[in-house]
Amino acid sequence: QNGSVTTSSHHTAVNGFKSSVALSCTNPSTGVSCSFNPASVTPTASSTLTISTSNATAGTFALNVQGTGGAQTHSTTVNLTVNPPGAVTVFFDNFEAATGWVTNANGTDTATTGQWERGDPEATTSGGVALQNGTAVSGTNDLVTARLAGASAGVNDVDGGTTSITSPAIALPGTGTLTLSFSFYLAHLNNATSADFFRVFVVGNTTSQVFQVLGAAANRPGTFAAQSVNISAFAGQTIRIRFEAADAATDQKRNEVTDLV
Repeated sequence: QNGSVTTSSHHTAVNGFKSSVALSCTNPSTGVSCSFNPASVTPTASSTLTISTSNATAGTFALNVQGTGGAQTHSTTVNLTVNPPGAVTVFFDNFEAATGWVTNANGTDTATTGQWERGDPEATTSGGVALQNGTAVSGTNDLVTARLAGASAGVNDVDGGTTSITSPAIALPGTGTLTLSFSFYLAHLNNATSADFFRVFVVGNTTSQVFQVLGAAANRPGTFAAQSVNISAFAGQTIRIRFEAADAATDQKRNEVTDLV
């Protein structure tokens, strides 16, 4: 990973040695550099060795450190361990504040009700099945297909087709493993079909569907589930995340997404 470390180099004169000693080291791998301050000393004296890494390969390496003076050269080794970088959050949204998500960004949505929005969802139930969770995973708001409950569970649910919501632009780093994580649910009654869905797309140089859940002929309550998707194929690109939900059957359907990372 990127960083630096320092250590002291102590030099002691023996047998009356009085010459200046030039200090140097041999780099063990790409992305590693080292320097002494001061770069030369006259023993007995000390110098500070600084070892820096920038996108260095993880592993343990031996630095060859040497001093040259009075027609003599002495060397020793310093072991350097480069740890792999820890996880870095590129983008996070808990939807407590508006960050630029756009409903129907392409102007092609067909749903007549239940459009995606950011807000505080109201709980809805039908026949004892909790179809819309009134509590986000964290905080108050999330992305929800119509946050208001309405007079009944079927009033503001997704109807008539597809609704979508698209994130602001997100610049991804060019290296490393890239993971999209979020919590979601697709809730419906037992009259749903596989034509109903919740889908996630990554829109970059190309557009790819990276996750999907289909409806089924069973009651499915609105219970959040955590999901992670590898999107390393989009490394180095500026992307947008798009969520889609569709009702292609005459059922009651609700969706929520929260805590996107």
